[in-house]
Amino acid sequence: MDPAELTQLALMLGRPAEVIERSLDRLALGGEPRARLEAVAVAAPLARRLEAARLRPSAVGEQLEAAPAAAALAAWLRGGPRARRRIQWYLARGRAVRPRLTGRDLLAIGVPGGPRVGAALGMLRRHRLDGGAGSVAEERELVKEWLTSGKEA
Repeated sequence: MDPAELTQLALMLGRPAEVIERSLDRLALGGEPRARLEAVAVAAPLARRLEAARLRPSAVGEQLEAAPAAAALAAWLRGGPRARRRIQWYLARGRAVRPRLTGRDLLAIGVPGGPRVGAALGMLRRHRLDGGAGSVAEERELVKEWLTSGKEA
């Protein structure tokens, strides 16, 4: 992000989302610059959610993955100490966490193809983020339990 973009973000940080939208409409701003500035609109609510006292690491990951990329920077600027620590943790380590099993492994275990494979991978990633499923064998057991339970955890 160049200095001009950072300045734009800083100027808009205190504005409500609807004010940002109207301003961008008046400026006829589109494309990537608009997307980055729209990210500012979600920064304050995102920072507030990340300040929650009891928030599992997997929930931090889900919050940040659902937001535009620039929103993490803006939320870091807006947030308090807890939100900042969580954003830094996610960017430094959390976003790189992946299950040990692959989609092929899941198919071999008996997970039906299609969206269920993605759901199982998501479930495994959440477990790893929250400190569980440390080995391939543990991940296999979690998947087997998940399959027999019939629910998508």
